[in-house]
Amino acid sequence: MRPRCGRIHYDGDFHIDIPIYHLDPEAGRRTLATDNGWETSDPKALYVWFKDKFDDTTRATVRRQIRYLKCWATLKWRIEEGRPSSVLLTVLAAEAFAVLTENQIGTDDDTLLNLLRQIANRTARGRRVANPANFYEDLNRLTDAQATIFCKGIQEFIGIAASACAVDNEIEATDLWCQAFAHFFPMPDIKTGFVTDSIPTSMSLVPVAMPDINVRAIGHRNANVRFDGRNSIGPIPKGCDITFEIADPSKLGPGTSIGWIVCNKGAEAEMINDLGSGLIDQSQNMTAAAMQIAEK
Repeated sequence: MRPRCGRIHYDGDFHIDIPIYHLDPEAGRRTLATDNGWETSDPKALYVWFKDKFDDTTRATVRRQIRYLKCWATLKWRIEEGRPSSVLLTVLAAEAFAVLTENQIGTDDDTLLNLLRQIANRTARGRRVANPANFYEDLNRLTDAQATIFCKGIQEFIGIAASACAVDNEIEATDLWCQAFAHFFPMPDIKTGFVTDSIPTSMSLVPVAMPDINVRAIGHRNANVRFDGRNSIGPIPKGCDITFEIADPSKLGPGTSIGWIVCNKGAEAEMINDLGSGLIDQSQNMTAAAMQIAEK
């Protein structure tokens, strides 16, 4: 049971959070079950507000933007660390989108950047975010310290989005967006990338070959617990050191950078909401990297 909903788990690392409401049909009043008892809450009124705010086409665009925000927030903060609630992000995104001008709405990446800037302006004016269906309810349940961290996180997200929107090729943009969305951002299905040579106006296509990676996992408490693989490994038990090593570093071209991503999967990681990954960039001289996988 989470503070304001119950979580139902499904196979395939999938879950649905379901709030529990009580309806008083005579009074038309709804109350929400929480860890601290029942509280007044009317999700239908908020749903009607959102539905009436946009037409069908626009609403689909806004919903995508909300999903991007929720994914970013889930990866950046755990619940106990003060993650902003889904309803808070929904209202912030919807109200920010409503004030975007026509030339600020385009592709999803450009729209997201402009949306984040509007949200930053809104949160800078004050931490209170009124429920549009009940002005007396403040949807921002973050503490002052958590709200400050959230505002700082939005600014960092703006920096990532601005850099990603400014580059002119898919590979660089993907690398930047992964800073916000980690392994949830799809990798481009291409085999070549653009590199700039010594003449700024000259661009050339250079083949990109994915190097083979040797992977090794060794148990913390028992070195006899050992797993080896090439380009993949697992499943492995928790409590292991994982080492990644490029099989043939000589095949890396000049200026090559390397990034390692480790993703948690499985029912336990999903249960504690720790599906996020760690991304570490290394220089071309780095031939091996070891990560400590905490006991989760």
